[in-house]
Amino acid sequence: MSRGHRLRTDRILLFILLLGCGLFLFPPTPLCAGQAEVLTKVRHKPIAYFVPGNRIAIDARVTEPSGIDLVRCYFKGDMQAEYVFVPMTETDEDNYKAILPAPAEDALQLQYLFLVVTRNQQVVKTQEFRVEKAVEEKDLPAWQKVDMDERLAVYTEMPTPPETVDGFSDSVTLDAVESSLRFGMVAGIYSAYAAASAGPVTGTASSATSAGSITATGTGGTYTTVGLATIAGVAAGAGAIAAAGGDSGGGKERINPNARVSWGDENLPREDAFQAFFRGKDLGVADSGIHEKIGLPVGTHDLTIRALSISGDVGNVIIDLGGGAYFYNDGSTSKRASLAEGESNVFSVFVPDIGSARIRW
Repeated sequence: MSRGHRLRTDRILLFILLLGCGLFLFPPTPLCAGQAEVLTKVRHKPIAYFVPGNRIAIDARVTEPSGIDLVRCYFKGDMQAEYVFVPMTETDEDNYKAILPAPAEDALQLQYLFLVVTRNQQVVKTQEFRVEKAVEEKDLPAWQKVDMDERLAVYTEMPTPPETVDGFSDSVTLDAVESSLRFGMVAGIYSAYAAASAGPVTGTASSATSAGSITATGTGGTYTTVGLATIAGVAAGAGAIAAAGGDSGGGKERINPNARVSWGDENLPREDAFQAFFRGKDLGVADSGIHEKIGLPVGTHDLTIRALSISGDVGNVIIDLGGGAYFYNDGSTSKRASLAEGESNVFSVFVPDIGSARIRW
C-alpha cells in the first residue's frame, strides 16, 4: 500500500471515530421531541355534491383517548379567501354533527375540513374536502334536507367578522371568537397574512400545540332522513346528551361564565309576562321588560318559556342566541313563538365549554 493511500485511509478512520464521539456526546434530537403521539381519529363520508339554496348537514365520527374539548367544521366557498366555521355537536357517543349554510346559486364549489382540540390541548386538523355543485338538476339529497326557518350561527377567527359569507345565500349570524379560541390559527388553517392581521392568540389557544394534519378515513354509512332527524329534530329530552368538553360525569358542574340568557315580550310596550326555566331551574319572570341571567351550565339543556299573563289572545316571545350558544336542533341563533296564557314551549340549547354565549328572548 502506498504512503498516500495509507494516509487517506487513516484520515477516513479518524473522521469516523470523531463522528462516533460526536454522536455519543451530542445525541440527535428526535424529530418530534416533547410532542405527544397523535392518536386522534376522524371518520367521515364526504358528501357527493350540493344543490344550491339548501343547507348542508355534515357529520363525522371522532375518537381520542385523552378526550375531546371541541370539534369544528371550517368551510369556505370558491369566492372566499379565508375559512369560517360552525361548532359541531356530539349527538351521541363519538358522533359529531353540524349544519353549513346554503350555497348561493352561483357557487361552484365549497371546501371544508374538521378541527379537533383534545383534552391534552393538541390541535388536529383533517385534510380538506372539496365538493362540487351538482352538474345537472337532481333531487335534493338527504344531506340537504335541513330546516332553514331559523338563523344559523357562523364564526370567524378574524377580529372583525365579515358582513356576509361569500358564496352562500342564507340567514346567518356572523360572530368573531376571542383570541383565546383561535385554534384554527394554531392549526395553520388561516393564511399567514390573516394570522398576522388577526394578531397573537392568547389564553387557551396559546397554550395549545398543533399536532399537524391527519387523514380522515371514510365510513361505510349513508345519509338518511332518519339520520338527519338527529340534526334537525332533536327531541326535548336532548339534555341528556353530553356536550363536547362538558362534564364527563360525576365531576363538578362546569359553568360558562359568559353565557347569558335574557327574556321578555317581543312587542312594545312589553306588557306580557314570561317565566324562564333553564335545565329545570327557575330563572325568574320578565313582566315589564327584558330579564337576564349570566352564567349557564355547559352542555345541552332544555330552555322552557312559560307565558304567565297575556294581555291578548296570545303573547309573542323572541329568543336570540349569540357568542357561542345556539339552538341544538338546527344550529340557529334566533327563534320566536306565540304562547297563550299558561302555555309553555321547550327549546334545546347548547352552551359551549369555552367561549362566550348569549341567549335573549
